[in-house]
Amino acid sequence: MVVDSYKYDNNILQQQESNNEDSNNISKVMTPLQSRFFTVKLEPYSYEQFYEITVQLIIRQHKVKQEIANAIAHNVWHKMKSANIEIFSSPID
Repeated sequence: MVVDSYKYDNNILQQQESNNEDSNNISKVMTPLQSRFFTVKLEPYSYEQFYEITVQLIIRQHKVKQEIANAIAHNVWHKMKSANIEIFSSPID
């Protein structure tokens, strides 16, 4: 069976983002416990921040050429429309 890897990766990414949204939602915590948490709201990465961090991470962890890391960072941001690089951070087999 042939699987469209872009669609497969995108489905995994959407599931991960959905799980992250649930786990990072303070309203899911019982009200009496919420007073024990300190909430920090961070702005999302800009494209420039994401690109710089992702390229360096991919080069360092996966020992790939600069051009390949540049292409991966660009495509994750623009084609997958996400700043989530986690799907690519596991070792390449």
